[in-house]
Amino acid sequence: MVRRSSVSPCESLQSCKVELRKRLLPHAHALDCTSYGELYQQHKKQVYDMIVRTVEVGESNSTLILGPHGCGKSRLVAEVLCELSSLKSFSKNAVAVHLNGLLHTDDKLALQDITRQLNLDNVIGDKVLGTVAETLSFVLTALRSGTSSSSKSVIFILDEFQMFTNHKNQSLLYNLFDVAQSKQAPISVIGLSTNLDVVEDLEKRVKSRFSRRQLFLTPQLSKKEYCELFTSLLSLPSSFVDAAFRKSWNSQISALSESSDVKKLLENIYYHSREIRFLKNILFLVVSDLGEDKTCVTYDDVRAAFNSQNADTKLQLMLGLSVLQLSLMIAMKHLAMIYDGDAANFQLVYRQYEKFTQTKASLQGFPRNVAMKAFEELEDLELIQTVDHSHGTSKEFQLYRMTVMEEQVLEAVNNYPGLPTEVSQWYHTSLV
Repeated sequence: MVRRSSVSPCESLQSCKVELRKRLLPHAHALDCTSYGELYQQHKKQVYDMIVRTVEVGESNSTLILGPHGCGKSRLVAEVLCELSSLKSFSKNAVAVHLNGLLHTDDKLALQDITRQLNLDNVIGDKVLGTVAETLSFVLTALRSGTSSSSKSVIFILDEFQMFTNHKNQSLLYNLFDVAQSKQAPISVIGLSTNLDVVEDLEKRVKSRFSRRQLFLTPQLSKKEYCELFTSLLSLPSSFVDAAFRKSWNSQISALSESSDVKKLLENIYYHSREIRFLKNILFLVVSDLGEDKTCVTYDDVRAAFNSQNADTKLQLMLGLSVLQLSLMIAMKHLAMIYDGDAANFQLVYRQYEKFTQTKASLQGFPRNVAMKAFEELEDLELIQTVDHSHGTSKEFQLYRMTVMEEQVLEAVNNYPGLPTEVSQWYHTSLV
C-alpha cells in the first residue's frame, strides 16, 4: 500500500531546492554523474596505489596533478581519499592535510594549519620553533606512535600548487619533498595546479627532490554525456520525500532536456566551457530562483543564467582587444564552424588570418611572431584555453578553444569602436 504524502506542494518545492542546491555545490564530487573517461580512471588508480604504498609499506612519494579548471583534479583526490577512508589500515594509520596556495600565502600560515589539522596544537603549545625544517621535523616526530620506527602516514594535498612556488626560498616545498625523498617519515605530497609548466617554477634544489611524477588531466565529457549530466543534476532521487512531486518534476526536466532549444543551448555552453563546475554554477542560479512565482525550470531560465555568468566581463575584455587579437578570435570562430566546434592550434588560426589579410589590400597583415604574442595574450586573458596537455608540445601546435560564445564575439564585433569594416564583414562571411 502506497502512503500518500502529507507534504504540501510549497514544502516539496522548498525541499527540492535544498536537495538540488546541495548537489550543485562546487565540491559535491560524489553527486557528479560521470566517470570522466578512461584516462581519469587510470590516473585515479595511480594516485590510489601511490597512497596505499605510503600507508601500508611506508613508501614516500610526490606527484603533481595538472590540468585546466574543472577537469577533475580535486574530484580525483577526493574520490581516492573517500575510497581509502573505508579501509581500516588507512583510517587508523594515515591522516590527510589539505593546504591551499591562495589561503596559505607564506610558510608560517601553512605550518600553523598543518599543526591544527594534525591536532598537534597542544603538543607544540608555546614552543618556539626555528626554521621550517625544524618545525616540520618536530610535527612528524610528534606523529610517531608505538615503536620508534613506527609513524603515522601523512598525505599532503597542496591545492593551487603554483602559489607555493612564490614562498620565500620555497622552504615548505623543499622540506616536504626532502622528507619524501629521504624517507624520514612516510608521506605523500600531491600538488594540484592549472599551470602545466609549474615544475619550471621550482628552484633547482626543490626540483632535484621532486619525484618528477606528473599526471595530466583533460575534460573527458562528450556532448552527449554533457547533456545527460544536465538532466542528472536537475533530477530528484528516488529517496525524495514526496514521490508524486518527484515524478512530476523529473518528467518536466526530462521533457526540457529533450527540447531542441535546450539541446542547442547546452551545445553552446559545452563549446563555451566544458567545466562541470561552470554548468553547476548556471544550474545553481536557476534552482535558486525557484519559488511561488516560479515552480519549474524553463529554457529562458537556463539561458538567462548562462548569459549572466561572466558575459559582461568577457565582453569588456574583448572590447579592449587589439584589432589583431579580435581578428584571431574571428579566425577561431570560422575554424570552429568548419570543424564542427573542434579545437584549433595557432598554426591553423594564423593561416586563416593570413588568407584573410591577403585578400584585403587596405588591411595591414602582422607577421607570425607578432600574432603569436597576441595569441598568448588571449590565453592570459582566458578568452581561449588549451585543451592539449601533451607534455613538450610546441606552443603553436597546442590545441585551443574559445571560452566565449559565438554571440559574445558577435556583440564585441558590433560594439568595437573603430573596427575596420572589412574585419566586421569577415565575421559574417567566411570568404577564406
